Amino acid sequence: MSSKAWYKPSAVPRLVRKFRGTGTRSVEVWETTCIVTNFGLKRKQRQEAAATPSGSGSISAESAGCSVLVNPANPDLSGPHKFPYFPRGGPEPRSQPKKDAHHIMGYVTQWGGMDVGTGMLFSAAVIDGMVHQLGGLRLRAECKLKRTMDSGTGERCPVGKAVATSSGGSDLKNEYDHIVHTVPPFFRQHPQVVGELRCCYQESLDLAFALEGEADVGHQETRVAVPLLGAGCRGFPLEVALNIAAQESARWIKTDEGDGKENTGNRESVIAFGVLEDDIARKLADAIDVSISINKSYYN
Repeated sequence: MSSKAWYKPSAVPRLVRKFRGTGTRSVEVWETTCIVTNFGLKRKQRQEAAATPSGSGSISAESAGCSVLVNPANPDLSGPHKFPYFPRGGPEPRSQPKKDAHHIMGYVTQWGGMDVGTGMLFSAAVIDGMVHQLGGLRLRAECKLKRTMDSGTGERCPVGKAVATSSGGSDLKNEYDHIVHTVPPFFRQHPQVVGELRCCYQESLDLAFALEGEADVGHQETRVAVPLLGAGCRGFPLEVALNIAAQESARWIKTDEGDGKENTGNRESVIAFGVLEDDIARKLADAIDVSISINKSYYN
């Protein structure tokens, strides 16, 4: 998933559509230039404080106001900072690229520049890059201390799994209480890509809402910011990524409140999707609508 934060950081997120379940769960779809910098709970609190001295009044600008961010990570939880850029769709490079002089473009690399037909992404243009940039050394150190999940590969978070950390340094801590890292598969590199991406949604959402339930932070809502997983550097076709996100949203919203996977009391539980483009946000909302309408009992 990409970000436009590098050239338009202050744009206000816009709510496209909201879906309410029969219990305390709901799903929202937002258009935003950057889910990392524009979606945080702390941003909403600052807006409320600016609206009235006591912070008790309403505000005109919409805010997603999420306390947890789901971050599409790599298995080492290292972020993409060690590479200047990388090819969309993977695989993740094993080492720094070698540079060769080009008479027009200057320095290009053996897996970048002109010879990458599927395009390139810079670390600041993806969510994981923004998370590690704003989380800083504190987040990086916490990720390195995470216990290895797969002893065979040494991976801290294998594909389809999820782990939680704090938000690290002050820049990211000013937005979120927790970061839930999950590792989507590369579409062309894994044999069970659909099932693994479904697991990313299920594992990360279960963990995110459990974290907030255990914290008992006193918010009226537990809100989790979720990007469109797989649709960025993992190379999933857009329609596939949209359908999986929609189906998992419908599955989550209909799950009985007493399933034991979250402990949020009577608070509302909200998934807030942050999507870069308006047309993609509308397609996601339409896909969620279709998935929910398959079973009319999902509605109030």
